[in-house]
Amino acid sequence: MNVYISPPFGSRINLKGTISILGSFTPEPRKGLVKQTFKTLRHTKKGWVNKIGLRNPGIRNTTFNSTSVISLVSVQDNWEEFLDIVPSRQKIELNLSCPNVHRYSIDSRTLGQITTKYDWVMGKLSPNGDIFDQCKFLLNHNVRRIHMSNAIAVDQGGLSGREVKKFNMRYIPQIQKEFPELEIIGGGGIYYPQDVFEYASLGIEGISLSTIFFTPWRLRKVLKATKILETVVAHDVKSINVIRERYFK
Repeated sequence: MNVYISPPFGSRINLKGTISILGSFTPEPRKGLVKQTFKTLRHTKKGWVNKIGLRNPGIRNTTFNSTSVISLVSVQDNWEEFLDIVPSRQKIELNLSCPNVHRYSIDSRTLGQITTKYDWVMGKLSPNGDIFDQCKFLLNHNVRRIHMSNAIAVDQGGLSGREVKKFNMRYIPQIQKEFPELEIIGGGGIYYPQDVFEYASLGIEGISLSTIFFTPWRLRKVLKATKILETVVAHDVKSINVIRERYFK
């Protein structure tokens, strides 16, 4: 099972045996990351809430490499600018989280250009729209890897954590049934080995970690669980349960 480190932590943390997702980056710089983080980041009963608003230094101020994933997002309908900046060897994630631009936050023509240039493309889905419609749209443009899922829209901003996990556990099996050709990475609400086992029992390609880094003392056991699960066949729920009882009582 592959382990990804999601933004914003992926830009700052690179752990052995994991894949960092850097970003998310817009074509233009969006200043105020530190100020907006301190101003809006809050822990609530349902999870972490923020209203950071995709603050980032801009895609021209990052370093590209073939081992990490670069997360791209557009808030000004200017996706095509990435094509001239990001090299074709780069693995990219399309952060589909800005529904005020297009229905899917990216138009069909530009998505086609992106999948023509880049071999490794992943779509990060938004739980705030029709998740099946998003999958169909991505598949129709040759994107066969999805990341479930982005933050849930609430009055205070975007909600991450347990509520995202609930959403994913409900919809991932339905997506697997409807679109079996999709590779799925599940992320949201992973704080304990039990969370890893629940995602693994779905037979997905990998998991992503994010808000666990607010409580880093929990990370060791979570990574241990992913390492042990490398020997287990996907969907082998019985073996997953045996491992859980043996190592994580």
